[in-house]
Amino acid sequence: MRNLDTIMVLTGTALSGYHGVVKEASGVKWSLFLKVIPGIDGAASQYVYSTLSSAAALLPDAVEVRPGRRLEAGRPQGGGPRAGLSDEQVRELGEALILLPDDADEAALAEWLLQRQRYLTDKVYAVICTTLACNSACAYCFQKTVREAGQMSGEVAVATAEWLQRTLETQRPTRLVVMFTGGEPLLNPGPMYIIAERLGEYADKRGVAFTPDLVTNGTLDLAEPVARISRWGRPSVQVTLDGPRDVHDRRRPLTSGGSSYERIMRNLDLLPDSAKLTIRLNVDAQNLGALEQLVDELEARGLKHRAVLSLSAVFETARCQHYRKNRLDGEAMDGLARLTMQCFRRGFMIDIFSGPGPCVAQTEGGFAVSPEGDIYNCLHFLKFAQLKAGSVFSRQMTHAYPEVLTADPRDAECMQCNLMPRCLGGCRAGAWWTKGSIAARVCERERLNRGLDCELRLEYLTAAMRREPGPAGTSGPTGPADPASLAGLAGGQS
Repeated sequence: MRNLDTIMVLTGTALSGYHGVVKEASGVKWSLFLKVIPGIDGAASQYVYSTLSSAAALLPDAVEVRPGRRLEAGRPQGGGPRAGLSDEQVRELGEALILLPDDADEAALAEWLLQRQRYLTDKVYAVICTTLACNSACAYCFQKTVREAGQMSGEVAVATAEWLQRTLETQRPTRLVVMFTGGEPLLNPGPMYIIAERLGEYADKRGVAFTPDLVTNGTLDLAEPVARISRWGRPSVQVTLDGPRDVHDRRRPLTSGGSSYERIMRNLDLLPDSAKLTIRLNVDAQNLGALEQLVDELEARGLKHRAVLSLSAVFETARCQHYRKNRLDGEAMDGLARLTMQCFRRGFMIDIFSGPGPCVAQTEGGFAVSPEGDIYNCLHFLKFAQLKAGSVFSRQMTHAYPEVLTADPRDAECMQCNLMPRCLGGCRAGAWWTKGSIAARVCERERLNRGLDCELRLEYLTAAMRREPGPAGTSGPTGPADPASLAGLAGGQS
């Protein structure tokens, strides 16, 4: 990382196999796929982020950033009094794909990088539903119509482990992540133990890093299940809280009655330290105003340094269209961003960062398995027979698998959008829910832009805190990187 007062380049992960080559004397151009946030540190600077490479640079305001436009020898075309870029800065920005050679075909470069991520994955990521039954009755649940359908048997669990073993032999990944979910997976934990043990032993013998993760509503005992799967890798455990007790219990009631909030808090107190804890906050227009009180309660219970917060907007699906009236739109998304920044300034760990490239459901390493052993590209496709991609009892995949994997709704407008590498024409599950086709284009530019604005402000502040020494040798923001200076949510170029 360069001096924060001049230029800062944070190299992302999409650059594997490619480094931009910009000769000092050659013509160069700004990438089309840039998001610019002016005045991010409260001073005369701008944060320039590549949605293609995940690299970012902090540049003086005097440098005119014009996505898709040409520069000459590292200086704005036509010269003038504005400060230019040194040859060294041009080279660094070229390596980050923020600047490109003038004759570079950026569309071809973007496609190559994205397809590498789709097919040359080093990770297999499997979402396994041990049951679709649930002991909660969440108002926005997208599985309402299939809640009681299916419990995974021991036979299916063994077949699932064997199918994933064959997948590992074929794809040769370095990492295997298995996320156990439902419904509520701890209503039927037996299959989870079978799969975790078989895959843990298999991965250990072959040098594959194995992570058994658990997504649960947190109302059932966590200590024993987490301790058992921790034998095979350090799990991430995600539970959901929708507000302080009264708000949470109203939105996520137990089917049997009683307070789900209190059960969750008791179970979190007993959660083994072997697990990484993520607390998901599902946010919509109904509970946004109550979440600051929840954050106060989490801090009072000592969870600030124990848990990562994941603040996620709730959106309706085909199975819960009634919930559309509660979604966050327009300026309400800024409210979520402000809450996220407040949590960060208070010292909570925040998990909101993502990057370019296809969703895991559109990579060769991504799968979801139903309680019956049916395979889908995406968890949200479960029980849609026409999207069934295969079965753990078969070595063959159906036509649905490659159709979802290769579905590409991008049109000419998409290819000129700076968010294209992050969006790729929208979520395929969202397209299915809203338009009845996995090939339909779903544009949520406003929501993505507002969310990315928040992400980048947090990314910048995190980088500043890691670099700048605080009092008595501690880490913390100083000078222009003080968190208070980032409280505003001024929009960047789009």
